[in-house]
Amino acid sequence: MLAPADRLGPMSDIAIQTSDDRRVRRTREALRTAFRELFFAHGYDAISIADIAARADVGRSTFYKHFDGKEDLLARSLTPFLEVIAQASVSAAEPAGLVRVVEHFWENRRHARTVFAGGSLVLMTRILAGQIEDRLPRPRCGASGLPANLAACQLATAQLTLLTQWLLGRGACSPTVLASAMHSSGYASARALMGQGAQA
Repeated sequence: MLAPADRLGPMSDIAIQTSDDRRVRRTREALRTAFRELFFAHGYDAISIADIAARADVGRSTFYKHFDGKEDLLARSLTPFLEVIAQASVSAAEPAGLVRVVEHFWENRRHARTVFAGGSLVLMTRILAGQIEDRLPRPRCGASGLPANLAACQLATAQLTLLTQWLLGRGACSPTVLASAMHSSGYASARALMGQGAQA
């Protein structure tokens, strides 16, 4: 006959795993929250891993169990939005989520000067360019021989510049109009840069 502890072993393991999962989620969320608060308050370039860990009340070693660095944190935060913008640059049809992405940035436009500046803008441009390049059709150069990575850099820079200038109030239009402009200009530019090769 099994001892009570033996009988409860598997159930105890499940309970421990569930508890660990919750702890991991709480720690990651605490780090994300700390990063956002510090980022918006001081800017990406001014904050360190130590600052984020201290704000989240965890050690540096705990931080690195969950994220590779602050670039990783920023990338994970922005990638879902940038993926939609990337798709808008190579798809004949405007992505369904593009307007919502633009609306999200508009709703948080008070942070535009912080988000779209310095190291964060460099990283955003790099991530977006990589996502666009991954979506460009093969062969990956236009009739002029332009490398796909250069085309992707140009497209990423143009998309983020249009979005940033709108958020900073350089011109007024609705999120729907801005999203449409990002799609139509991005897709047309992609086709031109890739020798009319961009496809949906």
